[in-house]
Amino acid sequence: MIYNFDNPDFSLYSLGAVLIRVLRESAVNVHDSSVLYYDFKNAVGQDLSFSVYLYTLDWLFILGLVSIDDKGDILDVLGKS
Repeated sequence: MIYNFDNPDFSLYSLGAVLIRVLRESAVNVHDSSVLYYDFKNAVGQDLSFSVYLYTLDWLFILGLVSIDDKGDILDVLGKS
């Protein structure tokens, strides 16, 4: 299990939900990683490290919710609801 007892809002579960929301609210299905990081930090409302962002992306990749293309862009696999 992935636990964060000090601040549950910064667990990968919670951060993954925020990143999914950012992806769904975007007008595109292909995202530049640095732009997505900026949007993600704004949505969280805290200054998160790039490492935390990458861990969150890894989590969504493992779940099959995002993919990465040949150029390194982030693809929203499920598209818009």
